[in-house]
Amino acid sequence: MKSQTNFYLVLLFLVTASMASAQSLVEHKTYYEDGKVKQVWTTLNDINEGYERTYYPSGKLEAENYFVSGLLQGVCKWYYESGALQAEWNYVSGKLEGTSKWYYENGKLEGVAVYSNNVVISQSDYDENGLLK
Repeated sequence: MKSQTNFYLVLLFLVTASMASAQSLVEHKTYYEDGKVKQVWTTLNDINEGYERTYYPSGKLEAENYFVSGLLQGVCKWYYESGALQAEWNYVSGKLEGTSKWYYENGKLEGVAVYSNNVVISQSDYDENGLLK
């Protein structure tokens, strides 16, 4: 009987400890006045975690960002309302890092910047014909 009681006490402790450490993502949404979704994001313990997506009033995707522990991480993308890619910015722990690009709506490259620890190391800009400015 004593070993059975100890078993239940250990089981109760494990379940309680597991529940105390359990974390769940909470999805948030904001809406335009017409009821269409404006923004969707998730938090973990009230801190941004995972994808954040912003939409134009038309319902088309405007921006897509990814958060880890409240900081931007990876490639964040912005789009023209036409759906064409407008910009790609690379983040590491909330800071711009590596190559970022932005585009004209026709898809041609408008500019490229290389970042290190949130500081521009080099940048090139192009006209709408693809020629270096």
